[in-house]
Amino acid sequence: MGNKSYAHLGWTIGGLGALLWMPVLAIVLFAKGNLPGGLAGVAFFLIGGCYLFVFAPWKHADVSLGLIYLGLPVIIIAGAISIFLLWYPWQSAQEQLPDFSWYLLLPMLSPLLILFLPALILGKKTWNKIHNPS
Repeated sequence: MGNKSYAHLGWTIGGLGALLWMPVLAIVLFAKGNLPGGLAGVAFFLIGGCYLFVFAPWKHADVSLGLIYLGLPVIIIAGAISIFLLWYPWQSAQEQLPDFSWYLLLPMLSPLLILFLPALILGKKTWNKIHNPS
């Protein structure tokens, strides 16, 4: 396998691995009877999977890799917020939880900011500049 094949595998498998928690959580939510939360988990996994294939860097070889990559963490964070917002009211009806506050999202979202680090590292490099340096 050439370097390009490994890069293709890295993008595809790495992206799917980053999204894998969504269908797993969806199964748990379905099992607990939270249909909207489970559907959101499946939907965001499918959206992320489509994003990986439609916006693969080798298909847009002259676009900045940092720019292409930005969509993946946005999908992951949007999925996390959506699943939380669909889970919290359902769960608070099941048991006594504190009233909802947007501050509840801060501990969850702050670690997710590290997902943007590769976009900063990749910067303006393009697929062509990395794999065809001439």
